[in-house]
Amino acid sequence: MICKKCGAKNEDKFKFCCQCGYELDKDQYNELHSVTNSTPKRESDSIAPFWRKIPGFRSKTPWKMILALIVYSWIFAIIVIPFIPKKQPVSVQKETVVDIYRMADTSYDNKYYDRAKELYNKIIQEYPDSHEAKQAQEKLSSIDDLIKQEQAAKLQEEKRKAEEAEIKRKAYEESIKPPLELVEADVTLNAISHPQVSVIVKNISNKTVDAYTVGIYCYDRFGNEVKHYAYGTNRYGGLCQRTISPGNSTGSNYYWTLHGHENTAKIDVVLEKVHFTDDTSWIPQPSQRVSAKGVLEQ
Repeated sequence: MICKKCGAKNEDKFKFCCQCGYELDKDQYNELHSVTNSTPKRESDSIAPFWRKIPGFRSKTPWKMILALIVYSWIFAIIVIPFIPKKQPVSVQKETVVDIYRMADTSYDNKYYDRAKELYNKIIQEYPDSHEAKQAQEKLSSIDDLIKQEQAAKLQEEKRKAEEAEIKRKAYEESIKPPLELVEADVTLNAISHPQVSVIVKNISNKTVDAYTVGIYCYDRFGNEVKHYAYGTNRYGGLCQRTISPGNSTGSNYYWTLHGHENTAKIDVVLEKVHFTDDTSWIPQPSQRVSAKGVLEQ
């Protein structure tokens, strides 16, 4: 290092001149020592990232880098987007008169007449000169006829069902109707002074009766129940298996002896069950009661 005052040569490490004591140049001293003490740069430290080599990114100014990014994006869109395959829009085919007529015929065949009439009228309005329009007019006329026919058939079916219901109702009423009428019930004493009962019955049904049962309820003259000494009930069960044709009567010479009910003076005879020759039976409904009363004469 050369002293600026006396021109003497000094070593680089001296801060003052060794001849005159003049303070050596500080800037020159700091520069020499900074170069000597600094770590030498490696070659790799001088290599910049690749994107720093792209125009617009070489500067470290943020707004310039943002502007460069926008410009490159715009250039990319112009160059690349035209080559991207576009999705083809789905083409909506307009319904033709043939299609509409086909749908109308389907509704017609399935008896959806309101829908069919709507489609036929559409054909007539939108395609008045087409062949399908003429056919649609014919179909509209036939629809009116079919609707009338169906309404008539429906009324006929309702009438038939009503008649069948009436026949069933009458048959049911006839089936639950009492087939026998208890005309008369008599109480008399037999040869050993035991009470005996005879009941005259008439067949008022249209079928032949071959058996019936009655319940004979026994009372004394005070109206008190005369109960069987063994069974404890005032009911005596009577069975008759004579054949009674429709309209005929029987029972005047048929008796039931009231064993165990010797004090009976009054009776209440109730029809309980009837059997017919066709192996069917009649049982009274809860609201039905066929009966006859009798009193022992002195």
